[in-house]
Amino acid sequence: MRESSLSHVSRDELDRLYNEQGLTTAEIGGLFEVSDEVVRYRMNQLGIPRRDKSEAARGPRPDRRRLRLDCEELERLYVVEDLDTAEIGRRFGVDGDTVRRHLEECGIARRDKSAAAIRYPRRGFSGVPVEKAYLIGLRLGDLWVKPTNDGPFTTSITVTCTTTRAEQIELFQETFSAYGHVAVTPGRDGNHIAACHLNASFDFLLPKQDCIEAWILEAPEFFVAFLAGYTDAEGCFNVPADGMALYRLQSYDVTILHQIHDVLTEQLEIECPPPRLTVPKGSLIPGGYRRRNDCWALTVKRKSALHRLCSQLETHLKHSKRRQDMYAVWQNVIERGIEEDEPR
Repeated sequence: MRESSLSHVSRDELDRLYNEQGLTTAEIGGLFEVSDEVVRYRMNQLGIPRRDKSEAARGPRPDRRRLRLDCEELERLYVVEDLDTAEIGRRFGVDGDTVRRHLEECGIARRDKSAAAIRYPRRGFSGVPVEKAYLIGLRLGDLWVKPTNDGPFTTSITVTCTTTRAEQIELFQETFSAYGHVAVTPGRDGNHIAACHLNASFDFLLPKQDCIEAWILEAPEFFVAFLAGYTDAEGCFNVPADGMALYRLQSYDVTILHQIHDVLTEQLEIECPPPRLTVPKGSLIPGGYRRRNDCWALTVKRKSALHRLCSQLETHLKHSKRRQDMYAVWQNVIERGIEEDEPR
C-alpha cells in the first residue's frame, strides 16, 4: 500500500540516505513511493538541513556511496530473485558499479548475460483449469509473485516462498519444478527461501486480491482444487486432546473465507459456521509486533462435514503434512461414527 507520509521513517535513516548516500529528495521519494515534497516536509520536521544548490549539482560523493546490505541478502536478491545489478542499485540508492563491487567483496560470482537467459529452460503452463485453480489458491495463501523483466521483449514471473518448514519447500519444488528451475537458499532465523522463474504464461498468478474469481466459484471441481491449494497454504487439520477433530482456515482474507463458507454450505453440503474474528488488528504477536489487520478463521467440526470435506480434498491436496493430518482427522470421525453426528 502506498504511504502518504514518511512518519514511519526515522531521522537516522533519512539522514543516512540524504547525507551519507547523497540521494536527492526525489530519489528518496522513489524508495518509499512518495513525492519529493513529502520527503522535504519530513526532513523539515526532523531538522535535517538541505544541501545548497551548488552541492546538490555536484551529486553524491562516490566514496561515500556504499551498499548498506549484507552478503546474505545481496545473494538472495542477485541469485534467488535474479535481479540485475542496476535494479538492486535502484532499490538501495547506489549505482550498478557499487553493487558489482559489493558482489566481488562478498565472493558472489557474476553471471554471464547470455548464459543467464538460457541457463534453465522455462516451460509454459499446462493450461489445465484444475491445476490453475489449485495454483491460484496456493498463491493467494502463501506465495509472493512479481513480474521480472528479462529484456526489452520478454518478461518472466518470479514466484517466491519463505518458510521454516521442509514440507512447504518440498511442495514448492513439486509444484513448480516441471516449469522452471527452483532455487532454495537459507535465510535468517531458520527460514528458507524457494524461488522459481516462470515464463509469462503464469501471469494469472500476479493478482493478489481478497476475492475468488467467478469461474472458480461456479464449478465445484475448480473450487475444490482452489480450496486444496489455499488449504496447503493456510489450512490445518487437527485432532486435539479432547479427540474432537477439526479443520481450520486462518487468514486475513475475510472475503475469501466468506466465499469458501458459502460454497461449502450451499453447494457442497458441508456444514460449518461463518468465519469469525480470532485476532483483532493491533494485537501483540511474538517478537513484540502488532497485527496490521484482523485475522479470521473458518472452522469445520461436524463429523459428517469433516467426512465430506476430506473426501473432496483428498484428490487435490499435495502438502505432505497436510495430507497426513487430513487422514488422521478422517480416521477420527470414522471411528467416532459419522451416522451419529451431532451439532457442534
